[in-house]
Order: sequence, then structure tokens, then C-alpha cells
Amino acid sequence: MPIIGTVGAKSPKIRILHSLIHLVLCLGAVSMVYPMMLMVSGSVKSNLDKNEMDPIPKYFRDEVHLFRKYVEAKYNEKVDFARGAHRTNYFSFEDVEKPEFVVAPFIEDWKSYLTANPPSTTQIEPGFASGAGIIPKN
Repeated sequence: MPIIGTVGAKSPKIRILHSLIHLVLCLGAVSMVYPMMLMVSGSVKSNLDKNEMDPIPKYFRDEVHLFRKYVEAKYNEKVDFARGAHRTNYFSFEDVEKPEFVVAPFIEDWKSYLTANPPSTTQIEPGFASGAGIIPKN
């Protein structure tokens, strides 16, 4: 048995009441979904973007930011390693810029060099292996 009868539901006051109830329910839903989105977004952040409060991480929208996160993960969140490898003076991973173009012959030269001179395990530290909250499996 409905609280508001069929005849009463057609009056303008009751229609406004129904609209207000639905509006309050929608606002309640948004007020629950937004914090959940912030929590999910925060769970996929690192030291680079941990202070940004956005429901959708910036690296989904910005390729430069995505490249910065890649460099951060590659060098295990150690800016000193990135600074040495890139031969630039980074103070943090926020200073990293995406290369404008990639020269294919340089990549082929590097691959042939690594094939001819494979580095020993004492010369390198594997990338993507450690960081805040990351425990390497192997």
C-alpha cells in the first residue's frame, strides 16, 4: 500500500516532493561514489603524484605525466639513477620531460651493444623491482 495515493501523486506539490526526494537520493549517491573514486585513485599513485587529489589519476589524461611515472618506476623511485642515466640534472621526477622524438638508429645501436657486451648482474639494478609499498616477488 503506497504512502501517497494515486490521485494525490498527480498534484503539483507531491510531484515537487518526489523530485526533491530523488534529488536528495542522487546527491547521497554522488557523496558516496566520489570518495570511493578518490580511494581507488589513491591506490594506484606513487610518490610522484601522491599529493594530487583527483578521482581520475593524471597519467590517464597526460602523456608527459605517464612518462614521468614510467621513469620513476624504471629507476625504482631513485632520482639519482635517472639523473645519471639521462645525463640531466633532475631534482625530482616532476622535472622529467617526455622526449620529443626517438631516433631509431640509436636504439638499434644500443641493442647491438647490449648483445655484444651483456652487463653482469653486479653492474645493473633491475628496474620496476622496488619502491614505496612494492615488494619484489623474485
